[in-house]
Amino acid sequence: MKPESEQNQADIWDNIWSSDKSGEDFEYWFNRDIKSARTQGVLNYLKRYFSNLKGLKIIELGSGMGVYSLIMAKLGAEPILFDKSHVALDKAKERFKKENINIIPMHGDIFSIKKDLFEKFDIAMSFGTVEHFLGEGRFSAIKAHLDLIKPGGIIIVSVPNILFLPHEILKRYLVLRKKWQIGHEYSFSRFELLNIGKKLNLKNMQIVGSSFAADFKRYIRLYRNTNMASRIFGRYEEKSISLEERPGIFDNIFGADIVLLGRKQ
Repeated sequence: MKPESEQNQADIWDNIWSSDKSGEDFEYWFNRDIKSARTQGVLNYLKRYFSNLKGLKIIELGSGMGVYSLIMAKLGAEPILFDKSHVALDKAKERFKKENINIIPMHGDIFSIKKDLFEKFDIAMSFGTVEHFLGEGRFSAIKAHLDLIKPGGIIIVSVPNILFLPHEILKRYLVLRKKWQIGHEYSFSRFELLNIGKKLNLKNMQIVGSSFAADFKRYIRLYRNTNMASRIFGRYEEKSISLEERPGIFDNIFGADIVLLGRKQ
């Protein structure tokens, strides 16, 4: 099912993408993710089935400005960015134009994708999209990825990990303080992701995670820069922040983000 306040959610994201800070945030996440443990895990999985990404047709659902579409486009993939926010898609076109990369922006709802797009893609992916739905909406949102790919194609679904407690605690604190700004978010467990994958008859399923160590350090900075911590300890400033994430043994279980990877029968 869709959240009752879905229209409000759309307004929230339009406001976020309209912010002057959205471009700066995109650059931060792009520079961080292009080297990240999560990206390494995803690309290593793709290498098992594709010799390279050149010419592959990909679609990113709930794309925003398309961080991962840009990463994969630089490796030769041909992306469509699919989102409900015209603002995000307009900004994406500007950003990709700077890289001389052609994209197809597509405005739409993940629950009402036109059937003429079905089985047209090698890869369908999302990063931070399906956790905004509850109940059957979560299953339907992931199934939308499967509908879009050809037999043998791959889905990539990245969501917040309910076992990454620093995020869950901070989120609840901000919700209570009415300072949470990105609407509904309901994190996933590995079990829920794998269970949905089984229901969809995905082959060769794998879960990869973001860097637990890098995620933990990032949240320490967030906690240290809250108003309360700043008043007690002073403002925390780190002179140099490494954007590279090195894979670790805890990533696939405790990383802030977990990614379901699987192939269509």
